[in-house]
Amino acid sequence: MVGFASPVAAVRPGSAACPQEPAPLPPWSLRCAAPPYDALTDLPGEALPTLRRGSVVVVSAETAALGALADVAAAAQAIRARTPNPLVLCLGPALTPELLHLAAHAHSLGFSGVIPGAAPLGFALRTALTCPWALPERWVGWLRERSFAPVALEPVLLDLVRLAPHAADLPTLLRRLKIPERTLSERLRRAALPKLERWYTATRLLHAELALQRQPHLPLRAASAELRYADSYSFSNAFYRLFGITPSASRRLLGLEWRLAAWFARSRRP
Repeated sequence: MVGFASPVAAVRPGSAACPQEPAPLPPWSLRCAAPPYDALTDLPGEALPTLRRGSVVVVSAETAALGALADVAAAAQAIRARTPNPLVLCLGPALTPELLHLAAHAHSLGFSGVIPGAAPLGFALRTALTCPWALPERWVGWLRERSFAPVALEPVLLDLVRLAPHAADLPTLLRRLKIPERTLSERLRRAALPKLERWYTATRLLHAELALQRQPHLPLRAASAELRYADSYSFSNAFYRLFGITPSASRRLLGLEWRLAAWFARSRRP
């Protein structure tokens, strides 16, 4: 059985297992799925090319099951340090106990999702990368990899991203977080993170965007109404201000990471 050795701690930026300079790429078979996600193409093993926005890097689980989970985590981090595109683990037809163990820890190892190799590619990727329950850990994990947030602040950020989509307004969110607005705003300011209002708005917009991606025929006006925007035009404007792309274009491009990079660049304090 593959050993478990605290994979998250093993890849924390600045640690011995994850230096600031990217580690060498692992000897894995890497492939890429680009929109409209109907085929996989091989990627060179010695260096990752610049991939189109919305592309997904796919790793075969058989090639990733090499050693302890901490080694897999460090290898996944080496890939993620070179590309803003999501990294997905693809399971083969033979599900051994080792592969199932690997899949069970995929998110904590740095993979954005897990797909079955026998399923239609587009459907499998869309299902794996649009799960709303994974949004908090993927978001905070993205910050963690870049040393953008103090470790002590991570539990608060996880709760913030988890609760914001279901809070009608910011005061409601703060009541559920049980943290005074001034206290939380000051903690975000000290960490040089975006302001609280931008966290609240971005979380709700991304949650709606995931719904649009999961349901290709869901009208924009339905997502707009759920967030209490006056119309889809207002919703689209708010989305564009935060992410630099309209939701109509964004819904065709999978991947949370490049959206977070755009949001962070537009929202971080001077």
